Amino acid sequence: MNHGRNGKRSADIQMTDNAALTPLKMSALLAFLLLFPDLSKSDAPMPLPADKVFCSLSGRYCLKTDIGQKSLIMMDNAPASSSTEIRTAKLAFGSHRFSVAASDVKFPSTSKELWRIGMQKTPGFYRVADDGVHYVEYDHGNMLESNDPQQIVYQFYAKDIKLKALKLNMLLHDLSSLIPTTSHFNWARDDVMSDFFDTNDYFVIRTLENRELWFDTTGTLLRSHPILPPRR
Repeated sequence: MNHGRNGKRSADIQMTDNAALTPLKMSALLAFLLLFPDLSKSDAPMPLPADKVFCSLSGRYCLKTDIGQKSLIMMDNAPASSSTEIRTAKLAFGSHRFSVAASDVKFPSTSKELWRIGMQKTPGFYRVADDGVHYVEYDHGNMLESNDPQQIVYQFYAKDIKLKALKLNMLLHDLSSLIPTTSHFNWARDDVMSDFFDTNDYFVIRTLENRELWFDTTGTLLRSHPILPPRR
């Protein structure tokens, strides 16, 4: 799912006929792929499970996975000024923060663990609210493996309590708007940020039907309205 507050920022790796893939370039390429985990939200195989960190808009709260301990951990990086000390090699669009490799994150000395819960399955991806409690989990992003209208796209949580599941038919009015790719079905806008928590902790989703859906942290739909189509 593309992430750009006011548009899409992309990074391209190009090779010419005389640009051999040297060991140095191979290392750079591998580093690129590791540092941009949200690119898995495309028509490509999902990466192997690895510990990651997902931060809220302000950077104060970060959800991190510990696959070895089968734990999901919420960190509080207060005071807010300390959150700027979180050093990540991440793909950032505007002021939004997204998933990064856990090894690339250095938490401030003031950070503390707020809570820890057990994970019952391989962790997916997360969007984190700025309250230290709520978050949204998703597995496939804008590229779904099937066009099943009953498949769950997002799940809303408060710590370990599942609050609401959003199915595909709750996000799209007409499933014919899905765009099939080689192996997936695209359902969301990819020219703008298509899912995020805003500054008021509303979770916003932008679909291929050029609609913007606003939910509160419990997964309750607050409003839905049309948005401008992509520029061609």
